[in-house]
Amino acid sequence: MNEYKISSLAKMAGLSVRTLQYYDRIGLLKPSKKTDAGYRVYTEKELLKLQQILFYRELDFPLGSIKLLINKRDFDMVKALLKHRQMLEERNIRTAGLINTIDKTVRKLKEVKTVLKDEELYEGFSKKEIESIKKEVKEKYDPKVVKESYNSVRHMTKEGFARVKEEGEQVSRDFATLMGKDPASDEVQRIVARHYAHINNYYKPTNEMYRGLGKLYVDDDRFRAHYDKYKKDLAFFVHKAIDAFCDKLDKK
Repeated sequence: MNEYKISSLAKMAGLSVRTLQYYDRIGLLKPSKKTDAGYRVYTEKELLKLQQILFYRELDFPLGSIKLLINKRDFDMVKALLKHRQMLEERNIRTAGLINTIDKTVRKLKEVKTVLKDEELYEGFSKKEIESIKKEVKEKYDPKVVKESYNSVRHMTKEGFARVKEEGEQVSRDFATLMGKDPASDEVQRIVARHYAHINNYYKPTNEMYRGLGKLYVDDDRFRAHYDKYKKDLAFFVHKAIDAFCDKLDKK
C-alpha cells in the first residue's frame, strides 16, 4: 500500500501543508496514521477522500457541509462522482453563457455602435437574393424571433458582426473535427455549449426552439450546404449533438 507524507500529498493536490493540517484538526481529513515522531501519513483511501473534498470545494460547498456529507455511513463515492460530473457539466453551460455575455458587454463598452446596412448583413448575395431570403424568413419563422435576431445584428458594429460570424465558423470547424464521435460525449457537448452561446448573439432560444434549430439544419438545403462545406453530412451530426444537449436540459 502506497503511503504519502503530508508534504507529498499537499504537492499532488495543489494545497498547502497548513491546509491539510487544518483539515486534520477539524476532522475533515484525518491521516491514516501518525509516526512516533508525529508525522502524518496518508494512504490511497485518504487520497480518494481528498478528491471528494476538492470537488465539493470547487462547487462552493462549505467545509462543514462537506464534512457531514463524506462522513455519512451510506456515502457512495461512485454516486458522488457522477453527481459532481453532472453539476460540472451544468456549470460549463452556464459559464459559456456568462463568457458570451462578458464578451458582448466588453464590445459594447469598447466599440462605437453603427447600424449595419442590408448589403453588409447579406454580404455576397445579390439584391434579388436578399429580397427572396427576407420573404422566406417572414413566411417560415416566428416573427418575434426574426425581429429580435434582426435588431440584434443590425446594431452590431462591422467588427462585432465579423467577429460573431467567425465564432460561428470556428464552432462549425470544431464540430467537423469531432464528427464520428458520440454526439452526447463531453467533448462534443462542450462544442454544443459554445454553439448555444453563439446563437444567443442573435436571440434567446428556448429549449424547444434550440432543438428545432438543430432539425432545421438537416431539413433546410442551405443549412445542410453550409455544414457540408466543412464535412459531408455534418448537419446530421450537429442535429444529433443538439438533441443530446436539449435532452439534458429537459431533465433539469
